[in-house]
Amino acid sequence: MLGVTVLGVVALAACSAPGDLEISNTGPEDVVVVVDGQEHDVTGDGGVLLLENGCTDGDVVVRRASGVETVLPGPVCPPDRVLVGETVAEVRPPSGT
Repeated sequence: MLGVTVLGVVALAACSAPGDLEISNTGPEDVVVVVDGQEHDVTGDGGVLLLENGCTDGDVVVRRASGVETVLPGPVCPPDRVLVGETVAEVRPPSGT
């Protein structure tokens, strides 16, 4: 029984540790990405790293200059990252997985 309790505590601690949330924009246009109510300008072919952000409180919204919005269901948790392309935005696992 003790083994199960210890395993549960370790798993919970791993989920609650803050991490850096990466947002990459491989598309040509600038976008605004809303994370936890804060707007972040992400240039075309650029990116933003939100240090020690941990999991988002809710959805992540990507706004394009055209007015089109893409809602990525949250929470989004590192090491997953937000990837914005020319026509699509999605949550992806870290590279190499």
